[in-house]
Amino acid sequence: LIHFYKRYQMMMNVIKNVRFLEMTTSKFLKPYRIAFQQGDREEKVWDAIQAHDSVSTLIFNRDRKVFICVEQFRPPVFASRQSSRFGKPVSIGDSWDTVDGNLGITLELCAGLTDKNVSLEQTACEEIFEECGYKVDPGSLEKIKSLIGSVGTSG
Repeated sequence: LIHFYKRYQMMMNVIKNVRFLEMTTSKFLKPYRIAFQQGDREEKVWDAIQAHDSVSTLIFNRDRKVFICVEQFRPPVFASRQSSRFGKPVSIGDSWDTVDGNLGITLELCAGLTDKNVSLEQTACEEIFEECGYKVDPGSLEKIKSLIGSVGTSG
């Protein structure tokens, strides 16, 4: 069984005044291009993004015997799904008045950026409390695996 923890319950899907702007700077993402030659083949070019590392937690509530997942609104997912409905890709300068915010809601593990000067375990505990309302002791966490997310863009 999976239990969904709804962070914003009522207003998460109410999205309005959507505009697409050029990103000139960001404290979260830094785009760059990699040029390389693989073996004796011709040169290839790959676009990538430098991003913060993060932690994810797989939470199992022993009393209820359920895994806990978090519903989140993710703007890139929303933009991709909504633009598919409109039948055209997103362009800088576009704006949308009528949208379906439900298209941006995802089901995820509890997670967060490791952008503070604290341990991974402490970051995980802070995210679990913020996103799910559970107080967890860092010593009670069990590391399962280290993974690389977004391997095609941020490695």
